[in-house]
Amino acid sequence: MHTSLVSLRVEKEILLSAKKIGLKAIGKVRPIVVTLETRTMLLILLKKTKKLREIEKFNRVYLSRDLSPEERTDRKSLYRTVSELQKENPDRRFRARDGTIRMFP
Repeated sequence: MHTSLVSLRVEKEILLSAKKIGLKAIGKVRPIVVTLETRTMLLILLKKTKKLREIEKFNRVYLSRDLSPEERTDRKSLYRTVSELQKENPDRRFRARDGTIRMFP
């Protein structure tokens, strides 16, 4: 079975599980945790997420890797540092990516 969104295809065979997390609340959309068969399939799916935003029905759908508590703490610290650098240097742009901070003119 295939679900086709533009050229984004998810085959049932690669999907090991899918479950909603969080508490039900009226008017609130809950995240869904999906487990895929391989890391390669995860990377392919993440690369194709941009195509979802090209479809009006899915332009508010976001996909991201599930992070461990340690990874979330590290990422939060990194973004806090970027924010501080941006305030100290308003004429420069800073971006956090792959665990490092990059500066742009």
